[in-house]
Amino acid sequence: MKILIDLTNTPHVLFFRPIIEKLKKAGHTVILTAREYSQTIPMLEFFNYDYYMLGKHAGKLKIKKAINLFERVLDLISFIKRYDPDIIVSHQSPYATLAGFLTGKKTVFIFDNENAFFQNLMSIPFASKILAPETLNKEKMFFRKINHYPGLKESVYLSEIEPDKKVLSGLNIKEGKKIIVVRPEMNTSAYYNVEKDILTPLVEKLTEIYNVILIPRDEKQREHFAKIKDIIIPKNAVDGPSLIYYSDLLLGAGGTMNREAAVLGKKILTTYQEKELEVNKWLIKKGLIEKNINPSIEDIKNLINKEWKKENFVEKGKEARKQLINTIISFEKVKERLNFNVVLTSDIELWSWNKDFEQDIKKGVYELEKLAENEKIPATFFVSLSDKGYNDKNYMKKIEELIKKIKSDYIQFGIHTHCKDIPINFSTESDDLKDYDEDQILNILIWYKNEMERILNKKVIVHRAGSYAIPSLEILNRIFGNTGLKIDSSDVGSEYSKITKFDNLIEIPPSTNKKLSKQLRVLSTEQMSFKEILKFIKKAKGKTNNLVINFHSFSVYGSLGKKAKRIWYFIPKPIKFLLKPLVKKIKESSMQRSDKISDNFLDLKVLISYLKNNGCKFVNLNDLKK
Repeated sequence: MKILIDLTNTPHVLFFRPIIEKLKKAGHTVILTAREYSQTIPMLEFFNYDYYMLGKHAGKLKIKKAINLFERVLDLISFIKRYDPDIIVSHQSPYATLAGFLTGKKTVFIFDNENAFFQNLMSIPFASKILAPETLNKEKMFFRKINHYPGLKESVYLSEIEPDKKVLSGLNIKEGKKIIVVRPEMNTSAYYNVEKDILTPLVEKLTEIYNVILIPRDEKQREHFAKIKDIIIPKNAVDGPSLIYYSDLLLGAGGTMNREAAVLGKKILTTYQEKELEVNKWLIKKGLIEKNINPSIEDIKNLINKEWKKENFVEKGKEARKQLINTIISFEKVKERLNFNVVLTSDIELWSWNKDFEQDIKKGVYELEKLAENEKIPATFFVSLSDKGYNDKNYMKKIEELIKKIKSDYIQFGIHTHCKDIPINFSTESDDLKDYDEDQILNILIWYKNEMERILNKKVIVHRAGSYAIPSLEILNRIFGNTGLKIDSSDVGSEYSKITKFDNLIEIPPSTNKKLSKQLRVLSTEQMSFKEILKFIKKAKGKTNNLVINFHSFSVYGSLGKKAKRIWYFIPKPIKFLLKPLVKKIKESSMQRSDKISDNFLDLKVLISYLKNNGCKFVNLNDLKK
């Protein structure tokens, strides 16, 4: 099952983490979308999760919030149309629930804030299933039944925590002083009142007595509190639960960290100024949180020395996790498994049409190698030894250095015969192999093979023509008999990836099936939307046992911009057909360097996960059987 989880706030990453891991372990494909807000993105990167970033926080103004809601729902609708998830899951996110409802998808809405009226109004009436913690004393909201899970939201992910004391390293903790963790109120939240700020003067006094570690909500808070002498503010995202575990007191004007501390049995003083949530009232009533909106230094000293009540949330957390996962997978439909043999290929071309891209192309090659290693899947890299006329005199040296650094046993190498300006004993003005006579093609193939074997110090038996431009397979078969090459993967004229065996070669085309126009598409997330790929794969079921995926290294760090995608998926198909050349031109001219991997590469990773979870086996080209 393809499960889309939308993460709009930092606590959501922690909440869904054990659920994500369990779902992946059970063989489900999990796709994560995230909003740029607070520590959401740093936390995802801290746990090494792949994610698609859609939108950011709108701030405090209601008009901006309304506009942002519309824009982000639009982004999610286009995303859903592209990836076609089976179910959409979120915590207190109206965006995901509305987008799911408008695209006809099943949605699970989880929440614990009954005071967020607008969010709940935009979510609960439209959700397929609604879940809240047992502390929420309501059976229905907006005429919809609420299903309750045991314990708190925070006990879902903290019930099996193993605290890491390394969280304190590098924080300049002074020995002999107790530790107080401070979490300010969010000053962009609708409920925040700057005139009632009691935290700043209190923290100024506390730093004289204690180690005070402050976790800011945003850069404005960081800048504001950094002016206080001896304040400790971590530079990067931290393991919040571990930090709380090793503290002596949490002074919190928010909600999530207070509840995390309660689950961990720590002392909490809340200075929250407004109406408390039902869950917080429940914790205060049970003596697991103490409330004082204007505490003195003496109040804090007394609290640190006070005996503290604890409650066992471990079993409740385990049961809640099980209930949440069962709710999500209850929507699963029985589907026929795909069971394809799949080959991952990549054309390695270090072309410097733009000098800024050279390093990104190299990084892309290493990311593809790392993907093969991490996923434990074979891959074939077709290497071009031509700079395609970009007049890079050092091209051969650069490409040799690049491929010599690839050490993975999962990588098989082949030659990728772009021909322009290769150093051979006749003129090579054309880049296409098919433009040469048989003797010239033979010499080009032998030159390529010899050079690659010299670089790699191993035999090379697989070939792919640049731009898939080959003469007829009959001609190629005659030539292959004199080269030592055994496998070709160039012919996009074969239907449904049908493997064709000749006397001297085996043709394994890099395609899935024919379009209505009888032109073949190369199976690649660069050229097709995820939904299109799945449609093509399902059509291929029963017509072939094999799929060949191709992905270029220069696409690892480049893809079509978010706004262009948002518009693209709402354009009618006939108009799309007319606009495609224009979009391609815009895409090629607007590619920019990026420190983050592209959506195209994330798509490839999702596709690999989906295929593995549906019974597909990844193999090398020479392992494929007819």
